[in-house]
Amino acid sequence: MVRLLLPLIAGIYLGTKGDSLLIYWRVGGLLLLLVCLILLLPRTPFHKRWWYGLVINAFFLLFGYSLMQAKLDNQAVRINAIHSPVIATVISNVPTAQKQRLLVSINEIISDSLIERTTADKLLAYLEKDTNSLNLMPGDVIALEGQIHLINPPMNPNAFNYQQYMLRRGVYHQVYIKEGNWVYLGYQSGIRRTSAIWRRYFLNILQKHIPEENEYAVAAALSLGYKSGINEKIRNAYADTGAMHVLAVSGLHVGLVQLIIGYLLSFIRPKWRAWKYFKTILIILSIWAFAVLTGSSPSVLRAATMFSFLAVGIALQRVVNIYNTLAASAFLLLCINPFFLFEIGFQLSYLAVIGIVYFQPKIYRSWYIGNTFGRYLWKLGAVSLAAQITTLPISLYYFHQLPLYFILSGLVVVPAAALILSLCILLFMLQSIPLIALLIGKALFGVLYATNALIFLIQQMPGSLLEGIWINALIVILLYAMIICIVISIEARSYRYILYGLFFLLSLSVNNAFRQWKVQHQQALVIYQIHSGSLLDYFSGKDRLSLVNRTVSIGAIKHVATLHRWYRGNKKGEKHSFGDEANSNDYYLGKDFAQLGPYRILMPGSEPPQITDSLCLDVLFLKGKESIPLEDYLSCIYPKHIVIDGSAGWRNEFQWQKICNKAGYSPHITSKEGAFILEFN
Repeated sequence: MVRLLLPLIAGIYLGTKGDSLLIYWRVGGLLLLLVCLILLLPRTPFHKRWWYGLVINAFFLLFGYSLMQAKLDNQAVRINAIHSPVIATVISNVPTAQKQRLLVSINEIISDSLIERTTADKLLAYLEKDTNSLNLMPGDVIALEGQIHLINPPMNPNAFNYQQYMLRRGVYHQVYIKEGNWVYLGYQSGIRRTSAIWRRYFLNILQKHIPEENEYAVAAALSLGYKSGINEKIRNAYADTGAMHVLAVSGLHVGLVQLIIGYLLSFIRPKWRAWKYFKTILIILSIWAFAVLTGSSPSVLRAATMFSFLAVGIALQRVVNIYNTLAASAFLLLCINPFFLFEIGFQLSYLAVIGIVYFQPKIYRSWYIGNTFGRYLWKLGAVSLAAQITTLPISLYYFHQLPLYFILSGLVVVPAAALILSLCILLFMLQSIPLIALLIGKALFGVLYATNALIFLIQQMPGSLLEGIWINALIVILLYAMIICIVISIEARSYRYILYGLFFLLSLSVNNAFRQWKVQHQQALVIYQIHSGSLLDYFSGKDRLSLVNRTVSIGAIKHVATLHRWYRGNKKGEKHSFGDEANSNDYYLGKDFAQLGPYRILMPGSEPPQITDSLCLDVLFLKGKESIPLEDYLSCIYPKHIVIDGSAGWRNEFQWQKICNKAGYSPHITSKEGAFILEFN
């Protein structure tokens, strides 16, 4: 299955890059390759069987390409920006900080007395938070009205691409619904609604026995995949200590469910021969019921598929090869949805399991500990180390940080997760017996409280997190190539592959040296898009000067600019407010004028210009909602660039753009075009 999976993955990747081929070419090519397979298998001499392998690889390469192209064709954009009533069915309802975010499937679009029926389009709908919107469940049918438009691309450099993230889930559009512009029509029964009802029932049980917010949030995420209750404090603590994977339902949780259900069924020992097959069916049904109950994320789907294969293999008394099982589960999931290949959770879960299966026994055997408890702790530590080896490159690529105490957090959360999940299942099963449920609830709360306390303690240890690490796709490839060379050298017992690994390490060093040289010689000006605020960064080598409105919060600055600052190799810098007066060897700040290295920037206010001679500028920076005599300024200055940022408001933005166009300028409007970046060459 590994050999079949590799060309399938290559075909899916090529399907995202290549242009769409005509459908009959794809189908014809697949049929031709299939005929070649049938004809070549019995007639090909042994020394020419590589032809057969070549045709197999070509078949699955084209098959993967066709899967991705078909998926892209089905998700073609069919809705332009419209303002029409829509009848839709709720798929999920997730509360955010300010709104209720609904993912809905569009049933009908009503426009000019014409009803257009569609069943393929999904929509993100943001509703005002109230009792009615909070109680919406999957399967509910609602009518809503608002301006439907495409999901916006990222407006700031190196920011998370939410548009691409949703496109891979088949969601292209979003709509913000004003209060009173939606109405509940009824509901449709289905597996999503049934699972949501059961999840809400179990959440109410947890809330009854675990009144504290932090402990309830961890229990709900770990046992039911409900992560909406996790606040920023808990999320940061688990992320900074490398324990965030425990809050995302994955292989660990599915494996525990299989063990618990198998253990309970072991007490039932009927004498009929078919019991072992019936037991396997019950275990598989339990696994998939848990997967559906927890939200059917890619990681839990992968785990449920893999453990289903394992259960069938055990029932048939077959020797189970874990790598073959992993490849088979990945193959099946990618055939169902090729976009899973680009899911971070999908990639991390498979890489983590591969690392644990291969490296954990070798790491564990490298150090013998005579004490039983010490051996248990070392086994858990070996699991964390093994998973980190195979997930580190891709984790750095996506998250740009490295928790240094991940072994300590692993010693805490892995046994705690097993205990918490077991207690949650017992609590759900014995809820009808008040005294026993109360005792289980108290024990569960105690375990959760101790787990959170230890995670917060590890987070507060000095040097617990190394952040700001920026690597590109090339470095990820070089790191994995180096790991593969080490693995081959271990298996082949050959130092030659160690030399290849050292070559890849040298390539990493050269790449890093070139990046550091670029960082040392950079000079750049960045004006970010930030709603109702202004933020400007000037980068000179590893130094940074920031100008910001006093009203902009630290959280907003972190959300908008942190990733780009890391990309430029900068973690700390000097900060001033607009209007401050300061100067140094590299910059000068005045009330409405700034000289930042080679850049001359004018930030006009409401007063008329006091400029007697013509002034050449690099940037005319228009911000704020005050009225500016822009015509007077443009009569005596000659800017190379005019920038209007997000603090201007739509009225000033429209008026200033009109004046600039009349004067022959085309301004850069950050609310429409994203951040403004000026690189000095």
